Amino acid sequence: MCNTTIQGLNNWATGMHTKFGWMIMAHHSKRYELITGYINNMNYLLECIDEKMKRVKEEDHLEELQTLKNSMSVLLKFTRDKLKIPPTRKYKKK
Repeated sequence: MCNTTIQGLNNWATGMHTKFGWMIMAHHSKRYELITGYINNMNYLLECIDEKMKRVKEEDHLEELQTLKNSMSVLLKFTRDKLKIPPTRKYKKK
């Protein structure tokens, strides 16, 4: 369960947008584990936004959270589509 404020979620999302540039560099350097961690973090952020949306009643806050969720969903889709992580090789036993 996430226990954060709307401002905290906004700050977290801003950080994820900033880190995207680092993920491009990680992809270039074949540091795919960093991209995997980034995707996991983004999925968790989306879960936290969903939880917050269930608890918030004010229409303007719900609208703000929906905008944040849409933004993060676009970033997540782009990351998955453009920073593809190659499958790991499985070596045959001799």
